[in-house]
Amino acid sequence: MQAENVFAQFYVQDNWSTPASVSSTKVHTTVGAALHEYTHKEAMQFAESSLHAKKVTDRSHRKLQERKDYEVRTFVSESGVRAYYRVVAKTRDGYVMAACHVNVHGPHRGDLRFVEVNSRTVVKGSERYSVVGMLYLGDIVAVTELGMLREPVTNDVFQTTVDQECVWMSSKITVLPRNILKDVTLSVLSPKDGTAVVKDQCELMTLPEGMNLECGQLFQGDAFLPEKIEEFFCQDYNSEHKNELIALASKIHQEPNPLGSIFEIRSSPALKEIFEIGVDAFKKSSKHNTPTGEIVETCVLMGYCAANALAFGRLDTRAFSIQDAKRVGRLLTFHIDNPMEKPTEGKWTVGNRISVHGAAGGAHAVIETVLVVKNELKITARLSKDAPSHLKFTGGLFLVSQMEPEGRPILRDGFFNQIPEGSHGRKILETLYGGAKLQKHAVAGKSFCYPVESPVELNRFQSEYVEMLQDRENHPIVVGSSPFGCGKSMTIVTAAVELAKIVHPSKKQLLITQSNFASVNLVEIARRVAEGPNPGGFKFVRFITPNNSKAVAEDCLTDYDLPVLQKRIFIEWAEGKHQLGKVMYAHRHKIVNYLLNNQLVHPKSFVGEAAESLKQRKQAGSVSPRALLEVFLILYRPSVIMITADSLPSLLQNNVLEKKDVSTIQIDEASQLPEYSFVSLLTLFPHANFGLIGDIQQLPPYCEIGLEGKLKDYGIGNTMERAVKGDLFPQAMLREVYRCHPKTTDLLSDLFYGGKLISGVSENRRKSFMEGRPDFWKNSNFPVMIVNNQGKTQKIGTSCGNADEKEVVQRLLGTLTSNYKGYKLQESDIGVISFYKGQTSVLIDALRGRDVKCGTVDAFQGTEREVIILCCTNEQISEFMQLGNRLNVAMSRAKQVTIIVGNVDGLRKAKYWNTIVERAEKHGCVMEADSLPKVYLAPRAKLANESYRPACAEPAKAHNTNNYDDYPSLNNQMSSMKVSNNQSKATGSYNNRSENSRQQNWTQQSSSQKDNWSQGNQKQNWSQKDNYHGNQRQGNGYRGSHSNGNGSYNRQGYQSQPAHKDAWGSSTHNNGYYNSQKNGGNYRQQNDSYSGQQTRYYSQNSGNNRQGNTNQNQYNNWNDENQQSRPRYNNTPKTKKPSRRSPSPKPVQRVYCRCDSYCHCDSDDDY
Repeated sequence: MQAENVFAQFYVQDNWSTPASVSSTKVHTTVGAALHEYTHKEAMQFAESSLHAKKVTDRSHRKLQERKDYEVRTFVSESGVRAYYRVVAKTRDGYVMAACHVNVHGPHRGDLRFVEVNSRTVVKGSERYSVVGMLYLGDIVAVTELGMLREPVTNDVFQTTVDQECVWMSSKITVLPRNILKDVTLSVLSPKDGTAVVKDQCELMTLPEGMNLECGQLFQGDAFLPEKIEEFFCQDYNSEHKNELIALASKIHQEPNPLGSIFEIRSSPALKEIFEIGVDAFKKSSKHNTPTGEIVETCVLMGYCAANALAFGRLDTRAFSIQDAKRVGRLLTFHIDNPMEKPTEGKWTVGNRISVHGAAGGAHAVIETVLVVKNELKITARLSKDAPSHLKFTGGLFLVSQMEPEGRPILRDGFFNQIPEGSHGRKILETLYGGAKLQKHAVAGKSFCYPVESPVELNRFQSEYVEMLQDRENHPIVVGSSPFGCGKSMTIVTAAVELAKIVHPSKKQLLITQSNFASVNLVEIARRVAEGPNPGGFKFVRFITPNNSKAVAEDCLTDYDLPVLQKRIFIEWAEGKHQLGKVMYAHRHKIVNYLLNNQLVHPKSFVGEAAESLKQRKQAGSVSPRALLEVFLILYRPSVIMITADSLPSLLQNNVLEKKDVSTIQIDEASQLPEYSFVSLLTLFPHANFGLIGDIQQLPPYCEIGLEGKLKDYGIGNTMERAVKGDLFPQAMLREVYRCHPKTTDLLSDLFYGGKLISGVSENRRKSFMEGRPDFWKNSNFPVMIVNNQGKTQKIGTSCGNADEKEVVQRLLGTLTSNYKGYKLQESDIGVISFYKGQTSVLIDALRGRDVKCGTVDAFQGTEREVIILCCTNEQISEFMQLGNRLNVAMSRAKQVTIIVGNVDGLRKAKYWNTIVERAEKHGCVMEADSLPKVYLAPRAKLANESYRPACAEPAKAHNTNNYDDYPSLNNQMSSMKVSNNQSKATGSYNNRSENSRQQNWTQQSSSQKDNWSQGNQKQNWSQKDNYHGNQRQGNGYRGSHSNGNGSYNRQGYQSQPAHKDAWGSSTHNNGYYNSQKNGGNYRQQNDSYSGQQTRYYSQNSGNNRQGNTNQNQYNNWNDENQQSRPRYNNTPKTKKPSRRSPSPKPVQRVYCRCDSYCHCDSDDDY
C-alpha cells in the first residue's frame, strides 16, 4: 500500500515505527489538534486494515434500536487504527462521510474516499442505539472499523462521487467534540436555500429541513458550529515538497466545509418585537421591557452579520495550479479550473487578493478581470510592486489561492453601552434610532478660502458647511449634500485646515474616503496647502499599509503615504532635524532598528539623540508596524489622517488612536458608507464631530445580492439618505456645479434634483471639443450625442456583452483622437463606461495598453474626463439601468460631452433615458453607428521605462484638474505649481522612487547576506571600493544553488534526473505531469564591483545565459529584467525631486490601473 500511494513520496519513510514529529505554531481546537497530529503512516495503516474488513451481513452487523431522546457522547481523542471522516451529506438511511485526509485513499483507493453511516453503525458511548438522525453536517468522527457493503466498481478516486453507493460502511465510530452555541438570536435570510443569519456569527447557518420560518423576524435557537478544515492532507510532510503536495491534493475535489446547523428553533415574542420596533427604538416603548440599547444593538449586529456573511462567506479558499501564465510588467494573465462540482465562477471576482507561489518564488496580486472560457476562468491580475521581475510564473508548478480580507471590523454585544451618555456619538445614534432630531443652529455667515498662494474663496454653500463643522457644540454632525462636481474635495480640505487652527495640536482629524483614488484626490488638494506659503502648521498623512502600497497602482500612490513619509521623517530624525526627547528612550531605539534593518542611514550619519541612541543600542531587532506607527505619530504630529473605509480597520486594530485623540471625522462619498461602518465610528470615537458629505442621488452603499428586507436596512442601510429625507441632522447643501457643461447640469438637475442645481461655469469653457471638431459634432450647443447601435446582445456568463458595441467604441476612439485642423483630443481625456461587467472586461481587453480609462459605473464614481463614452450594451434597457442614481453618476462624469452608444428604440421606452433621447433628437445629436468612419486608435509607441499598461489605466496626469479650472485664479496657480513641484521645498514631497537622493550611502547587500556590523567580528567596508559578501566570496563572480530533481516543476512532460514517478505514483516517465525539469533551478549571479552587487537571474537551460563581468574593479552598469541591484544611496549631489503626482518632463512609469478603488469596484453590476 505504501508503494502505491502517490503521497508517500512527500513524507519521511525511513522510520515507519515512529510517526514523524508534527509541530505547528498555530493554536488548534481539540478537533483541529486531532486532525493536525494524524500522520501519513496512520493513514496507510487504516487503508491496509480495510483489506481485512468483514462483509456486512445481518448476523455480523445487526441493526440498532432507534431512539431520539439520547445525546451522542463525544470524546476528545481516539487512538489505534483509525481515520478521520467528516459528515458531508444526509441520505434516506443515514449519512455519507468524506475522508479528512487524502492520504487515506490517494488516487488509487477511491473506495475509501466516501463511507456510509447507517443504522448498523455503532457509536462509541451509545452502542445500543442507532446514530441515524443524531449527527450534524460537519461532524468530525474517527472511524475505527469498516464493513464492506459491496464490491467496488472502480478504485479511481476521480470516478467516485458523494451521491454514489458507498463500498464501505463505518462499523464503529467515535464522535469528536462539538462546538454548540446555545440560545442564539437568528433570522431567516433565504427560505429557498434554507439559510439564516445568527447574531455574532459572520457566516450563514442552515435551518432544519422542512421548517418554514417567516423572513424579517427574529427567533431563538441552538446551533452547531463545525470545524473548518483548511488542508486535507497529513501535516508530517517534507516541507521541501509542500507545493507539489498541495497541487496534487488539490486535484482531488473536496466537499466544501459545511455551514453551521441550527437544530432547534424557538419563537420569542420579545425578539420578534425588536425587529418591529427597529429604528424607532427611542420613540416606541417595549411591551416586553427590552432595554433600548439592546434593541439598537440587536438590529445593528444582525444587519452587520448578514452583510459580512454574504460578503466574506463566499470566498473560495482552494488552491489551483495556474495554466497558460503570461506576465507583462505587473500584469499576470492565467487560467484556472472551473470545475462543475464546485465552480470557481462567481467566487473569484474583481478586486479579490490572490497569492501565486511556486518553487521559484511567489507574489501577491489583485484580480482585475475574470472571464469564463469553457470550463476554465481566464484571470488577469495586477502583481504587487515587490514581485520579482525575473519571476515569469512559467517553467514550473505555480499555485494560486485567494487571500482573506485584511482587518475585518467586528461589532460585538455591548457596543451601545460603551458610548458615553451625552457624547456626540450617543446623540447621533439615538437620533438614527428614533430619538430627537439634532437641530441646525444659525451661523454667522463667514467666508473661507482655500489657503494656497492665490487663495480661492469658497462659495456661500461651501462656506456654510465649513462654519457649521467648526461649531462643535451645536453641531455634533453636519450633512453636506454635494451633487456631482460641486467642489466637495476642496471644501473637505478647507474645513480640515480651519479646524486644525482651533483644536488642540494633539488632536487628530480623520478624512475617510470610499476609494484609493478619492484619497489621492484629497492628498493633492491638501498638499498644496502644506507646501504653500502659509501652511500654518497644517500637516497630514495618508494611512495605507505597506502591503496595500505594494498592491495598488502607481497612480494611487502619493508622497504623503505612511510608508514614504515615515521613512523620510525617521531619516530626518537621524540627521538631527527632529527631537523625541528623553522620555522617548524606547521609541528612539525602535527608529534606530528600523533605519539600520532597512539600511536607510549609514551609522556614521547619525547625529544628536540618534547617535546617542545608536551607542546605547545593545542588539538588533525587528520592529512591528504598530510600534513604528506609534513613534511616527509622536514625531510627525499630523493634524489630519486620510484613509479609505476599507483600510480603517487596519488603523484601528493598531490601537494607536484613543477615543479622546480624534476631534473630527469627515466622510467623503458618505452616501456609499454602510450603516454598520458608521455605527462603528460612533462607538470608537464618541466625542468626535462628524461631517457626512456626499450625494444621495448617486450610488448607495454596496450590497451583496441576496441581502434584502430588514437585514439589509439595519446592516447596509443608507444613513445619509435617512438623514436627508428625514431631516435628522443639520444640513448644508452645495448647489454650484463646476464640472459639467451647463446644459448637462440643467438636464440632470431637472431629472434628479428638482431643478435646484446652479451651473458654476459658462458654456464657452465647456465647448472646446465641440467647436474644435465640427466634422464630428454637428451642433456645438448641446453636449450629449447618441450613437444608435442595432447590434444584438450576447450572454457572457451571468452578464452581457455586445460585439458591435465594441467595434463602435473602437471607431469612436479613433475618430475622437484623430487630428482635425490642429485639434487633437488625448486618450487620457476620454473615459469609457459600461453598465455591465461582462462588456467591461471585453472592452478592457480590446483597449489594453491605452490611456483610456475603462470601467463600470461604480468604478467611475468620483472620476471625471473631458469626454465620456457611455455603453448601454443591452438593446432592452434593464431595470437596474433605469435606476436614477446609477444613471446620474454615468451622465455626470464628462466635463464637456457625453456620447451614448445604445439602441435608440430601446432608450425611448426607458425611464429617464426617454428624456435624454428627446433632447438629443431636438438638437440633432443622434447618429447611426454605421455612419462612423472606420478610424481606429493609432499604434502607440512604448516609452523606454514603461511597464505594460492596459486600456483602463489611470493616466499619470489624471485628476489634477479636479475643479481647479473652475476657479480662474486657481487654474493659473495650478499650472505654475505643476512646474514648481519639480523643485519641491524641504518640507514638501519626498519621492521614494528616487534612489540617488542622499549624500551618504552603503552598497546594497544581497538578500541572502547581510553585514552585521554590530557584532564586530566581520569585515567592515563602507567605502564602496569592495563588496563584502560575508565569510564567502565567489571567485567566478556568481553564487547560487543548483536545483536538480527537487527543483521547479513543470507541465511540459520533461523527464527528470533523478527519475521521478509520474503524477500518480507510476514508475514510468510518460505522464510527467509534475516531473521536475532537468537542471531547472535558478542561478543567482552577482558581480563584484565597486558600484554594488549587481544581481540577475537566469535558467541554466534558457540558452541565452549572459555572463556578467567578474572584475572586481570594473564598473558594471548592465540591467537585466529591470532588476539592476542599485545602491540605496550614492555619493551624488542631493537633488530636488518632483512629487509622485506632479507631471515630470521625463517619461513616467506607467502601470496597469483598472479602477480607482482597491475594493468594491464593479459592485452590483453583475447582471
